[in-house]
Amino acid sequence: FTRPALHRVAALHRRFMGYAAFPGAPLRFMRRLHEKSATDILVEEAEVYDAFTKETGMPRRLLDPALPLDLDAARQWFEERVQGQPDAVAAVVAMIARLKAGLTRPGRPLMSLLFTGPTGTGKTEMAKALAEFLFQAADRMIRLDMSEYNHPWSAQRLVSGSQDGREGLLTAAVRDQPSTCCCWMSSRKRTPPSLICCCRCWARPASRMRPVAPRTSATAWSL
Repeated sequence: FTRPALHRVAALHRRFMGYAAFPGAPLRFMRRLHEKSATDILVEEAEVYDAFTKETGMPRRLLDPALPLDLDAARQWFEERVQGQPDAVAAVVAMIARLKAGLTRPGRPLMSLLFTGPTGTGKTEMAKALAEFLFQAADRMIRLDMSEYNHPWSAQRLVSGSQDGREGLLTAAVRDQPSTCCCWMSSRKRTPPSLICCCRCWARPASRMRPVAPRTSATAWSL
């Protein structure tokens, strides 16, 4: 690895992979990349970006500070996907601009958005578009209908599937695909225990606790 490539591996993992053990995660990333590269050629910074993009789905234009991000083009792209919602598009594009500038909160998801409005106004479609823009695939989205968790004991299903200790629906989905957009649908129908559970999964860890949601996730709350 060249020196710029080593610095970029460390920088990308510290910013976007804070939920993973350091330096274990960067070293495993470097090992996988080295195995795929020619043994007699040093790995360059561009190859680090390509490999990180392939693993997380995040496009290089969001990762590389040397590449410009056309916010006008991004706004037009979202307006074509979700029509008639200029305020929501403006809020999403503003959060993407913060992400590009590196102004997102450390230890938290890439962004958290609350979409409100009646049925059919494009809340879920906006979440799909966000997943496609951030991770280059509309299916990189975890959808949870909170109306199914309207009992006080429903929160257990999210973090521990049952009393036998199996992993919950939320934790299993996030660990299986850390780079994803999590869409909480019908959030107004959730119970306080379920809401507290969801918020703690995305909160800053206390003491030795680690959050469920990694920094390469985005959260969309739909009311």
